[in-house]
Amino acid sequence: MLDKRFLPENRKVTVIIDNCTAHPSIVLESMRHIVLPRNTRILGPCDQGIIQNMKYFYRKQLLRKYLFAIEADEDSSINLLDALHILHSAWNSETPRTMQNYFLHAEISKVSDPLAPQKN
Repeated sequence: MLDKRFLPENRKVTVIIDNCTAHPSIVLESMRHIVLPRNTRILGPCDQGIIQNMKYFYRKQLLRKYLFAIEADEDSSINLLDALHILHSAWNSETPRTMQNYFLHAEISKVSDPLAPQKN
């Protein structure tokens, strides 16, 4: 979708991808790809605390759900949809300022929205 939009706009976009076998091989004409060398994962903002914080908020909300279920004498099991709702809520628990700090710590000082119109 973005590829088709960026091509006529002649936008200059670079996607930086860490060296992970889980990432699919995708060819996008409008975007330049840079694959980081092995063992450089620590450079990314996710490794600066985003993943750790997401796990913290997820576990906190999961525990809260379990405790409410126990207090109400209800079933405490969760299904995939429940887990996704908890994950969504955990992601929304991150403040924009905290996210910005992760990117600054990873020495990525300017982050732009790929869907926002670009100024020439």
